[in-house]
Amino acid sequence: MNEREIRKIVLEAVNQVNGLQGGDKTITALSRKGVLNTADIRTLFSICERTVERWRKKRKLKYIKPGRYYYLWHDVLPLLISEFHIDY
Repeated sequence: MNEREIRKIVLEAVNQVNGLQGGDKTITALSRKGVLNTADIRTLFSICERTVERWRKKRKLKYIKPGRYYYLWHDVLPLLISEFHIDY
């Protein structure tokens, strides 16, 4: 299974979990960005900023910090799969 198929499965699962309608492009738009910021992570996982901080501290969420925190989509994808218990 290639990354595109995995991404499609993850997006469908996240949309179901978050109760998003097919016309809402929020999660899809986030997946198209190569780099996410903290606000994107909060939206994607429906969590508060403090949880994002804890995940960084526990190294559950990889990040880069050129001034602000940023997260690479390919690092977030495995966490997304594990958090929503997606089998593919």
